[in-house]
Amino acid sequence: MQYTTLTIDPKALDEALKAARKANLSVVTGENPNSNLDAGLRGRISQVWDDIENALRKGFQLGREKGAELLTSVKARLETLLLDAKEQASLVNQQLMVRIQAFQKDFMERAFAQFPGILQLNGKQYPLSKINFTQSISLSGSIQLSLTKVFELVAEGEIQLSVEYGNGV
Repeated sequence: MQYTTLTIDPKALDEALKAARKANLSVVTGENPNSNLDAGLRGRISQVWDDIENALRKGFQLGREKGAELLTSVKARLETLLLDAKEQASLVNQQLMVRIQAFQKDFMERAFAQFPGILQLNGKQYPLSKINFTQSISLSGSIQLSLTKVFELVAEGEIQLSVEYGNGV
């Protein structure tokens, strides 16, 4: 039997974006990277992140084609930010990458939660016993590539899981 969940709860996007906004490099490293960035650069990181959120929302709500123009614009602003940051570009890249990774992790976990823990069929309950999932990992440190992959996930992505349910009770 094939069971398909067609859509994810729209609240999942909002919650994943909240998780991403809370994520920062200090959580990962235990250090405060903002102490090395001037206020202007911190403000620009925040502005670019707002733009990233808007692009992800538009892609999620309207699809890849409608959101592609906004994504291209965000990637251009991101590239300008990294060029302007000069010797601090690596730190800026890391700050944004941590947020993108936090978003993707939270969003995926919420997508997995769409699958029922118990399948009810003909008056019996079949508990979830096994999940198989294959995921690829990008080895690039490119924030633009990561942003594109995450955008594609929310705009037209699909997660395929092989789910097995145990004996019915």
